[in-house]
Amino acid sequence: MDYEEVRKNHLLPFIKDFKAAYKSPQKTQIIAHNDADGITSAAIFSKILDNFGLKYKKDYFVYFGTNEERKAELPQTHELIRGIKEAKIIIYLDYLSVHADKGKKVFIVDHHNKQDGYNYAHATWYYPLNGEIYRPSASAYCYDIYQGLFGENHDVKILGVIGAVGDSMLPNSLEYLRIKERQQPFFVGCQISWLFFEIQRLFLLADDNNSCVKIFEFILEKTNSKAITDLIALPESIDEEIHKKLKKNNEVVNTVKNRMEIYEDLKLIFIEMTPAEAGSKDSVFSYLWLYYPGYLNMIDIDFRGIVSLSMRSNTYDIYDLFEKVQNNLPELVFGGHPFAAGGKIPKSKVKLLKDLIISEVKTGKIKMID
Repeated sequence: MDYEEVRKNHLLPFIKDFKAAYKSPQKTQIIAHNDADGITSAAIFSKILDNFGLKYKKDYFVYFGTNEERKAELPQTHELIRGIKEAKIIIYLDYLSVHADKGKKVFIVDHHNKQDGYNYAHATWYYPLNGEIYRPSASAYCYDIYQGLFGENHDVKILGVIGAVGDSMLPNSLEYLRIKERQQPFFVGCQISWLFFEIQRLFLLADDNNSCVKIFEFILEKTNSKAITDLIALPESIDEEIHKKLKKNNEVVNTVKNRMEIYEDLKLIFIEMTPAEAGSKDSVFSYLWLYYPGYLNMIDIDFRGIVSLSMRSNTYDIYDLFEKVQNNLPELVFGGHPFAAGGKIPKSKVKLLKDLIISEVKTGKIKMID
C-alpha cells in the first residue's frame, strides 16, 4: 500500500470526521503520554486546534502497562477530571485508550497496536495499517494530519522529528528513520546533530510530570526558528544538568557492563540492572548499540518482585519475538514496536523468559526489521 492509498483510505476520512466534529466550537481535552513523542504530538495537535481558533486543555500521563491497570494510568487530578467532564471531544495522543465517558467524541492518534479487550468502535482512530507504511512515532502521524489540513510546515515537521527520534532514545533510531524515508518520502528527510539525542533525554532529569513537560515545552518554543541548531542552545543551568546526568550515566554503564550475559553466537545480550540504576538505562542501550552492533539487547529491573523489561534491536523484530514467547508465557505483558519494546513479568518467571527468548532466536524464524 502506497501513501496515496493511505491518504485516500485513512487520512482523508479522519480529517473529514475531525472537521465534522468541529462544525461549531467544542470544548476539547487533549491527553498525551509525557515522553518526547506524546509531548510533541500534543504540541502539533495544539497547533491544529489553534489554527481553527479552538479552545482546549492539555494533560499528560505516565504509562503503566497492563489492561487491568489502565484505570490507574491517568493522573486523576481535579483539573483533569473536570476537563474530561466538561469536554465534548477527547483527543488521545500516543495512547490507545477509550476512557472517556459515553457521549464524548473520541479521536486517537497513535503508533501502537490496538489493545485487547477494548472497543474502539466509537472512536476515530488514525493508524493507517500495521507495518507496511509504519511511523516511528505518534508525532509523525500528527504531522500527517497537520499536513493534510494546512500543507507543509517546516517548524511543525521538526516537532515530528523530535518525537520520532526521542521515542526510541537510541542513535539507531535516526538510521531507522532514514531507512523508512525511502518508503515514506512524505515524512521527513532531516539531518540531526548527535547532541540532539541528549536533548531527547532531558525529560529523564525531571522527577515529576510537570517539570518534565516544562523542560520539553521550553525546547518546543525553539521550533519557531527554522534552524535546528537553535534547539541545542539551551540555558547554561540545563546544560550543566545534562553533563551531570551524563557523568552519572557513564559510571552506571561501567558498572553494569560487567554483569552482561552475552551470547555471541546468537547476537543476544541480557543485563540485570537495579532500580537505582534505572535512570541510566538509555545510556546502557547506547553503549550496547556502539559496541555490540546488530545485537538484540534486553534489560530487566526488579521492582519488588515485578520485573520491568526493555528490549532494543535494529535487526530482530522484537514485537514478533515477544508475541511468540507470550504463547508459552502468558504472564508476560508487553507493548511497543519492532525495534523497541517493553513489558513486565513476575520475578519467578525471568529465567523461563530468557530460556524462551534463546530458544526462539535459535529457531531463526523471528521476523527481521527491513
